[in-house]
Amino acid sequence: MNMNRVSGVLNTVWKRIYDNLFQDVKLLLYLMVLIAVYRIAFIIIMEAYWEDTTTWADVWTAFAKGWLLSYQTTGYLAGISFIACTALSLIWEKGARKLRLIIGSVYAIALSILFVARMPYYAQFKMGFNQLIFNTLRDDTNALTATIHEQYNLVLLVGAAIVLSYIAIVLLRKLLKKKVIPLPDMGSRIGNLSAKVAIVALVYHISVFCGNCGGMSYL
Repeated sequence: MNMNRVSGVLNTVWKRIYDNLFQDVKLLLYLMVLIAVYRIAFIIIMEAYWEDTTTWADVWTAFAKGWLLSYQTTGYLAGISFIACTALSLIWEKGARKLRLIIGSVYAIALSILFVARMPYYAQFKMGFNQLIFNTLRDDTNALTATIHEQYNLVLLVGAAIVLSYIAIVLLRKLLKKKVIPLPDMGSRIGNLSAKVAIVALVYHISVFCGNCGGMSYL
C-alpha cells in the first residue's frame, strides 16, 4: 500500500513537471516569435535610417543573427518561469498557472516598451541600446525626456506601448489556455521509464541549444 502511495506521488510530481515543461516550451516559442515580430517591424519602420550601402541581404543577415541570439534570451526567461512555476505547482497547481501568466505578461510588457522606446533612441543616437543610455539617464534625464516629448510625441509612444502590451498579453493568455498534450503512456514500466528519460534528455538538449544561441556548442 505504501509503495502504491509513493508511486502515485511520484507519478503526480512527474505529471506536474511535464505539464509545466510543455507550457514553458510554448512560452519560449511565444517570446521568440514576439521578439522576431518586433525586430521585423523595427527594421521596416526605421528603413529611412539605413546606410546608403545597406542591402536586403544585410538586413536578412542581421535578422538571422538576432534570431539566434534570441534563443539564449528566451531560454533564460522561459527557464525562470519553468523553475518557479514547477516548484509552485507541487503545492498549488492553479497558482502556478497564474504565476506563469504574470511572468509572461511582464516579459511581454517589457519587450513592448523596449520596442517602442528603441525607435526614438535609434533615431537620436543611430544605435541600439547600450551603455550610453545609462550614462544619458544619469547625466541628463530631463533633457532626454524633453527631446522625446517634443520630437517623437511621448504620448503617442506611451499609447503604442500600452496597446502592444495589451495585444501581446491577450495572445499569451490564449496560447497558455491551449491544452497540454497528455503525457504518453507506453503500456509498460520500462516503456514509461524510457519515455521519461527521453523527455529529460530533450530538456537538456533544448537548454544547451538555447544557451549556445542556436547550436549544440560554442565551437
